[in-house]
Amino acid sequence: MDVMVTRTVALTAEVIQVFLSRPDGKALPAFEAGAHVMVTVAPGITRAYSLCGDPADTGEYVIAVKRESAGRGGSQALHARACAGMTFSIGAPHNLFALAGQAPHHLLIAGGIGITPLVAMAHALHRRREAFSLLAFSRSRALLPFAELLNAGSWKDRVATYFNDTPRADLAAKFATMPTGTHVYCCGPDGFMRQMREACKTIPDSTWHQESFGGSLPAVDAKPQASRPVTLFLNRSDRQIIAPAGATLLDALRHAGIAVDSACEQGACASCVVGYRDGQPIHGDTCLSTEERLEYVALCSATCASPTLTLDL
Repeated sequence: MDVMVTRTVALTAEVIQVFLSRPDGKALPAFEAGAHVMVTVAPGITRAYSLCGDPADTGEYVIAVKRESAGRGGSQALHARACAGMTFSIGAPHNLFALAGQAPHHLLIAGGIGITPLVAMAHALHRRREAFSLLAFSRSRALLPFAELLNAGSWKDRVATYFNDTPRADLAAKFATMPTGTHVYCCGPDGFMRQMREACKTIPDSTWHQESFGGSLPAVDAKPQASRPVTLFLNRSDRQIIAPAGATLLDALRHAGIAVDSACEQGACASCVVGYRDGQPIHGDTCLSTEERLEYVALCSATCASPTLTLDL
């Protein structure tokens, strides 16, 4: 659908908040906390951005985008083009980072711009009157997105902020004081999330949830390579194609004229994740857990070790 920029707000020197609404004034599709939308920021450039507004408000969508000077151009294009009255094309909300249905406590851990989906979670949990706390990490106070909301919002008493010049949180000690069954949601650069997971290593995988926001993504030429061609069976469309040796699954599908949603193409955003069976993918993503990789594969960063693979396409 097409949406129009109603206004933008500079959250930091690097991050802008963009408010989007339908040109006809009608409500936007409902979404759950943790959801993202695909935004075509310029011809040929589509990126996934988390919805960081209150899920109860369907009058507008809110995204916050950090300008990445060393990125692939998506954030720079959005920063350059986002102004009141500008129209963008977006997809329907899609959620790969949802809140648990029930938990005695929810611990939200944000690294930098990774705070965006967690802001929506905090809004939702506050409205549901559920116990939660939010830990926000940033290089400095000046670079902390949503600083005003965190310091003065309706759930400010649930927030703790940490900067490079302040003592780091003792997450292991903090988690030890929380009820058994607490669910943890972590979002930020890969290196940050690895540190947080190590600090909270006693937390079972079943209650640990994470979503990558880049920062240490594998280089394109570091993707795993298949040493021989692979036959791909597409069970929904009843097709069969050949993936050449060294090609990712996404490359092979595109070469065969099969359109597949994709955004980061680094194995981080999960937009190209599909189910599979009857084969052994070589996973190169940072978005799927060990358990999820038993059923799903991120096409953009995967090849295959087996001679055949069936995809849910």
